[in-house]
Amino acid sequence: MAIKLNYDGKYFTSLERIDVEVNSIVDNNDHILVSGLGDYHGHVMHLGNVLLGLNLGDCKSITQCIELCRNYKNRRGEWLIGRGWNNENWGGEFPVRSDLDEIYPDTPVILERIDGHMAWVNSKALELAGINSTTKNPEGGEILRNDMGEANGLLVDNAMDIVKNIIPKPSKPELKEIIKHSISELKRSGIDIVCDMDVHFEWLDAFKEMAENDELGIDVISYLRGFDGQWEKLQAQAEKIGRLNLKGLKFYSDGALGSRGAALLEDYSDDPGNKGLILNSMELIYDVAQKAIPAGFEIAVHAIGDRANRIVLDLFEKLRSEFPKAELRIEHAQIVHPDDWKRFKELNVKSYIQPMFEISDASMADKRLGERVNYAYPWKQLLENGAELFGSSDFPIESHDPLTGLNALIDHGLDKKEAIEIYRY
Repeated sequence: MAIKLNYDGKYFTSLERIDVEVNSIVDNNDHILVSGLGDYHGHVMHLGNVLLGLNLGDCKSITQCIELCRNYKNRRGEWLIGRGWNNENWGGEFPVRSDLDEIYPDTPVILERIDGHMAWVNSKALELAGINSTTKNPEGGEILRNDMGEANGLLVDNAMDIVKNIIPKPSKPELKEIIKHSISELKRSGIDIVCDMDVHFEWLDAFKEMAENDELGIDVISYLRGFDGQWEKLQAQAEKIGRLNLKGLKFYSDGALGSRGAALLEDYSDDPGNKGLILNSMELIYDVAQKAIPAGFEIAVHAIGDRANRIVLDLFEKLRSEFPKAELRIEHAQIVHPDDWKRFKELNVKSYIQPMFEISDASMADKRLGERVNYAYPWKQLLENGAELFGSSDFPIESHDPLTGLNALIDHGLDKKEAIEIYRY
């Protein structure tokens, strides 16, 4: 089977599976044939949760978010859980806990922002988690506060875990149902392989059982959470089971641009004094990598801001001298200082990019970065400097439809074959 990508002279318009075999990209002018397509950075479990749960992605106001919450019936235990709100869809104003308290005074609520790096919670959730005016920010996180010093209901990056850690966990049958819906949707969209990032260890048994019973349907390459010590405590192994490949460990160097958690070399243009957050120390990542690389694991590090990308490249330069053949990858590479573009090739660091971010972030990135936006989303510049790029969506943050990413690369100045090469399987 191959993927046929129909082309109107400028953009890819549709795709379909056809019963032919191809070993390379075959260009037939109005369509291109390719052996398969991949999404090399996504979140299988989160996509399934969005498909089956409360999705706030289309909301254009805080009021619309509240109304969807009011009418949503399915809960996990006593908790109302949702995802996908984006304050940039209504002018940038952030919601606060009082917006939720009126309709849910006694039910704990947690709603993750679209980027997964900020959570909007109500007072009941804060109470159950023990967050009050004296609670200190955790390392790599922030509890946002009002003028009186009280938590306002917004938790950034590692501060989210204070609440998330007390939410009831789904059962194994529930996990399998979530995975099934997610993978079915990915396959329907033309995706044959996915790199599943930030996989929690309590999900592994469900994935393994599905792989053993040949129920996955696509190739799933898992990158386990590497920063919480669980991989070593539970003696996780790099291994392949059917179409499941437990291959890497995932870390975070910084947060996201939208929530001002991306680590920048200079202050945010719209928030003087703030340079973002470092979530996992390079010392921690180095120490884990020393054990994980000899055990067969790849090392993948999330880096959005120019400061984050630089310090991760510095770390990888150190690791490369010790492990010349190690697989090292930077996730996102969203804002990379021009001085660092050539280092990806020099250090043999692969970059896993999300082309749609350049479009969906446009107005927000201008506000956050000012003139620095000129060296953000440097896909073509990285290619010209010899970097190896792999395309992805970071679903469910962006659409998992590969056509959106391919066409975003075309808008960025790549030709159709260059774009497909970044996504092909």
